[in-house]
Amino acid sequence: MPESLEERALRIMDLDPATHVVVGAPKFSRWQLHDGSWRESVRCQVAERDQEFDLDSLVKRLHSRRPLRAVPEASGDGDAFVLCLADWQLGKSDGDGVAGTTARVTAAVHEAEARVKALRKSGRHLDCLVLAGLGDVIEGCSGHYPSQTFSVALDRRQQLRLARELITLAVVRLAPLFEDVVLVAVPGNHGENRQGGKAITGVSDSDDVAVFEQVFEAMRMTEQYGHVTFVEPTGDEVHVTLAGDEWGPGICFFHGHTSGTKDMQKWWAGQTQGRQAPGKAGVLVTGHYHHFKVDEGSGRIWMQAPSPEDCSQWWVNRTGQTSQPGTLSFVLTSTGVDDIKVLGRGAQTGEAAA
Repeated sequence: MPESLEERALRIMDLDPATHVVVGAPKFSRWQLHDGSWRESVRCQVAERDQEFDLDSLVKRLHSRRPLRAVPEASGDGDAFVLCLADWQLGKSDGDGVAGTTARVTAAVHEAEARVKALRKSGRHLDCLVLAGLGDVIEGCSGHYPSQTFSVALDRRQQLRLARELITLAVVRLAPLFEDVVLVAVPGNHGENRQGGKAITGVSDSDDVAVFEQVFEAMRMTEQYGHVTFVEPTGDEVHVTLAGDEWGPGICFFHGHTSGTKDMQKWWAGQTQGRQAPGKAGVLVTGHYHHFKVDEGSGRIWMQAPSPEDCSQWWVNRTGQTSQPGTLSFVLTSTGVDDIKVLGRGAQTGEAAA
C-alpha cells in the first residue's frame, strides 16, 4: 500500500504513527545537493495520540497553583479585560484530544496573566476581569452527531470535573490581579440535557452554566474571592448582556446555536428591533463556530471566539474546513473594544530532513 502523506511526514520527523498524528495538511520541500543526492523536509503540526488517558494525573498537574496575591487597589474608572472560554468540548478525542485541548486552555490562562501585566505596563488601567463561558465547555456523550458515544474519551462526570478544574485554574491565576471579577456563563448545545438527540428540559438546565455556578459556589466559601460575582441568563434566555456606565457600550455574550443563522449581525438586528436586551449592547461575543472572526459591518462590533480544540473530524468530513485553535481575549473600554489577541495558539510543529 502506498505511503500516505501523513505517514511520510511522520517518517521524516522520525515519529511513530502509533503515538503521533498529523494535524492539518503537511507541506513538503525537496531539493538536490551538489553531490546529486536529494533531501526532503516537512512542516506540519503534530500531536500525541490519546493513549491510556489519565484524568487524575492531568488534574494533579492543574493543582500546582501559585499562592494568592493581594487584590490591587482601585485605580479609578478602568477598563475590563475579557477572556472568552468557548467551545472546549472536553471529552472529545478528535485530533490531539483531551490532553491537547487542556494544554491550550492552560497556556491561554498563563498567557492572559502575562498579557494583563504587559497591558498595564503600556498604560492600560484594567480594573475588572470578565471570564466569559460561551458554551460547549464539555463534549457531552450522545445526541449531537453520529458515533459520538463511540468516540468520546471521557464520561460526563469526568468532563464536568475537568471543566471545573480549568475554570478554577483561570480564577485562581487571574482573579488576584483585579479588584472586580465577573464570571459569566451562557448555555450551548453540547451542555444540554439530551435524550434521543433532543433536549428534554429547559434551556436553563445546562452543564455549560452549571460548571461555572459550581466554581462560584466554591469560591464563596472563602473571603479571598469576595470580589468575584457570577452572572447567568435570566429565566429561559440563552444570552447575558452587561450594560450600564461601567460597561461602556454594553456587551452581550451568546453561544449562537439558537440563532438560526451564521450571520450574528442578522440575529442581533432582530434582537434590536424586538427591543430585547442584546439589542442594547454595542459589542456582541459568540462561539459555536470554532473560528475567530471580527465584524464591524453594522457600526457595532461582533466577535466570534475560536475554540482551543484543534480538530472536529465530523466537521472536516462534512465541510473540509478546519480552524486554528485559540482563546479570544480583548479589552472592553468606555467606547468599544481594543487590544484584541488570540491566546494559547502554540501548537507543536516539526521540521526535519531525510
